[in-house]
Amino acid sequence: MEKYSEEYLKVRQDAYKILIAQFKDTKSVYECANDWVEHGQVTTNGIVNYYKTYFAGKSHYNQNHDSSKGIQTDTQPQ
Repeated sequence: MEKYSEEYLKVRQDAYKILIAQFKDTKSVYECANDWVEHGQVTTNGIVNYYKTYFAGKSHYNQNHDSSKGIQTDTQPQ
């Protein structure tokens, strides 16, 4: 897939949408979506597992997310 082709941009956009719906760290989500297409992926199949494996630990995801319950927790006092 040619870099910045319509297909490339569409896969990156779709990957971002899938990830941002589940993970709130926009920086790591963007980096993951970009990395995904840079490695030649032409679909979004497997993007969530890829994020969890390679990007979840790089962000505040681990500090604000209770992965055992699959929910985001609020660490700031209300």
